[in-house]
Amino acid sequence: MQDNQNAIQNRFIFNGKGSDYFGLWIINSFLTVITLGLYYPWAKAAKLKYFYSNTTLDGHSFTFNGTGNEMFWGFVKALGFFVVLGFVAFTFQGVGLFIFYGVLFLLAPFAIHSSMRYRLSRTSYKNVNFGYTGDLQELVLKYYGNVLLTVLTIGIYGSWMQVSIREYMLKNTWYGDAQFYYRGKGGDLFWIKVQGFFFTIFTFGIYLPWYVKNLYKFYIDNVSLHHEGHEYQAFSDLDGGNLFGNMIINYFQTIFTLGLGIPWIEVRNMNTFVGSVTISGDLEDLTVKQTQEQYNDAMGDDMNDLLDIGII
Repeated sequence: MQDNQNAIQNRFIFNGKGSDYFGLWIINSFLTVITLGLYYPWAKAAKLKYFYSNTTLDGHSFTFNGTGNEMFWGFVKALGFFVVLGFVAFTFQGVGLFIFYGVLFLLAPFAIHSSMRYRLSRTSYKNVNFGYTGDLQELVLKYYGNVLLTVLTIGIYGSWMQVSIREYMLKNTWYGDAQFYYRGKGGDLFWIKVQGFFFTIFTFGIYLPWYVKNLYKFYIDNVSLHHEGHEYQAFSDLDGGNLFGNMIINYFQTIFTLGLGIPWIEVRNMNTFVGSVTISGDLEDLTVKQTQEQYNDAMGDDMNDLLDIGII
């Protein structure tokens, strides 16, 4: 592969403004409340469209093509599933509770897999879609194999599990016919976590922003995109000091505005995290073909939200 370490650096830019986003945020919040949460899927779709369209790379913005209708039916199916599961837990009490948490545990890889398929297929850049081609059965076997090792090692293997799952998901993530790769090492992540844990305790929490910075850089710096012999490497120059300042501002802004400052906080966080990422290489050479299929079942994405699992 071509070494692009000293090549052109293309920085992600977030153009959103708190004052602009506030209008969307307040409408979404109001409609979600008065509809007892039923408007949530449309609010989520509108938020994603805003953040994607205001994120640019090499002068081109990203697009989220998902719709509130897709997310609504996914939300209904996911919510219905949890209602039935909750009814079982309530009816059978002790055994039902065991079943409830057991099913939630079993659902994790399905939710991750389905969420990746939906979210990526509905994301495009330069009118070319992203996509996820992972196999659910493979992911399930890998996920539970790693869970077993994590349990047997009393959690120590957790860092290796994270890297293993992330590596599998990224190698099955595509931008057109360009493929992503991940080369992180579990040992490196383990020591970042050990250092972050102890330093955060010894500094009474002051080290936390630098811990977050190290985790973020580990996740970003090990991602690359490969296409026709070219490698496009991601880097992050996130600064712990700036992150510390932002955390303080965010804290006081939330308190003194009684939560109304949240739109400015979300925009500031996007500027801080997304704006720290660069991609090396001449992106004009990245002429990919549209190869990824559309996938419009948002149930896994909504289930992922309800379980608060997160995706890469």
